[in-house]
Amino acid sequence: MTERFLEERPTIEQTINTFRVAADMFLAGKELAFQRLHTYPYIPDNQELAEHITKSVATDLHSLTEWQRSFLAANGFMQTYALLERRADYQKKFMLHPVEVTENLLSALWRSTNWKVKLDPNKSDFVWSLFSVALVTEKEEFEKAAAYYVGKNSQVAGFVSLFATELGRMPIVMKNKDYKNTVWHEDIHTFHLAMSYEPENIQLSPSTPEIERAALDKDIQLGDLAINQFHFEEVLEMARHQMRLELPAALWSREMPVVDILQTTKYRDLQFAFDTLINCIYSDAEGFSEAEQITRHFDAQKTFLAVDLERRTLLETARQGIKNYTGAQNRWDWTAARATVMPPGFSTHFFKAVVLGKGVKLDNEPTINFSKPLAITLITHASRKIQKELPEQCDQLPKELVPRFLDIIVEIFSQKKLFESTLEHHTINLHEAKQKLIHYATKIVPQGFRGKTEKELNERLIV
Repeated sequence: MTERFLEERPTIEQTINTFRVAADMFLAGKELAFQRLHTYPYIPDNQELAEHITKSVATDLHSLTEWQRSFLAANGFMQTYALLERRADYQKKFMLHPVEVTENLLSALWRSTNWKVKLDPNKSDFVWSLFSVALVTEKEEFEKAAAYYVGKNSQVAGFVSLFATELGRMPIVMKNKDYKNTVWHEDIHTFHLAMSYEPENIQLSPSTPEIERAALDKDIQLGDLAINQFHFEEVLEMARHQMRLELPAALWSREMPVVDILQTTKYRDLQFAFDTLINCIYSDAEGFSEAEQITRHFDAQKTFLAVDLERRTLLETARQGIKNYTGAQNRWDWTAARATVMPPGFSTHFFKAVVLGKGVKLDNEPTINFSKPLAITLITHASRKIQKELPEQCDQLPKELVPRFLDIIVEIFSQKKLFESTLEHHTINLHEAKQKLIHYATKIVPQGFRGKTEKELNERLIV
């Protein structure tokens, strides 16, 4: 490596162009590698692959700087080809004794799950992809494995299991009309695992007495808030990481990620962490004033929504990239390849620059509407106050306390000083927040009071 290379510092434009070329190389290499996937030796010769990529990539590789060429060779071609070789070597051994190896793998899977997941070899096949081999099973068999690894009623068509072979963690996929797309989807996850873009096994901090007390919303002590705050941020960071890795895999499957990882009803760890944090904020242990409780609750939602904004920005960038691309490649694959080669922790700005061009703005730039989190904060605050007046063992608002509940809502909304700092630092449409607050209130009161509640709060809540 020359002294000039060591001293070279790429510009932003060069870095953007480097990852564009890396994506084109990945896409070209993928095409040839798939052509050879089922023909011995199950991989193109590295020289043949390099020549194919050079001819297929529009950019003249000789026009790149020494730093760019070295980066693409070491971090792109060489690492990726090594993973292709690893899969091809395993595939050769598998093909020598397919029945015996299949039985051994299913037996090893059974043992690794403490004899809980026993799959029928007559209903299970191993399907090869570029970097891994997936266990493809019929629906009934797949549900056994999914229940163990992902949880019952998970509604997934495939996942990367914790069962590992020489190729790393093995994907398990349900056999249906789209299973080939799902195999490739999960193969991208194994690629990122092998490239160290995705941790082998993301683990959260173990449950602690502080978290357990907050989960029960009972006997919360001074200092529990800090532990639960850290736990919430830890889970949220995990969600952010998984969200970014799901994007390229979904794009290769010709779909936008339809499961919003930040919808807490579909992501139990995040819902749990958020609930425990809110319980600590509203506990008597911390001694917060009402204004402090409202501010902290709103800020927790804001942190949550900032990650969701990243998710929506990445999706909108991908949509615009697919829409605007006019080249010879499949527009989904072209965009997916760019998402695939993104470095760990990439920013939304960098992704936009690689896909759309530096300085190009989104046609539909996502934003955060802070009216909704304010309304959620205020209705939660009102609910917490009325809960203190409920009879023991009472989970629903009694009819006789509906007027008192509405009084509390009006009292909170009227005291703008309670959320003064929130209004000062965020652009919030109070008319919209009022309507959302009324909407949430109608969901809490008994069914026969919903129309009356809506009418009364519309009259009494003054913006």
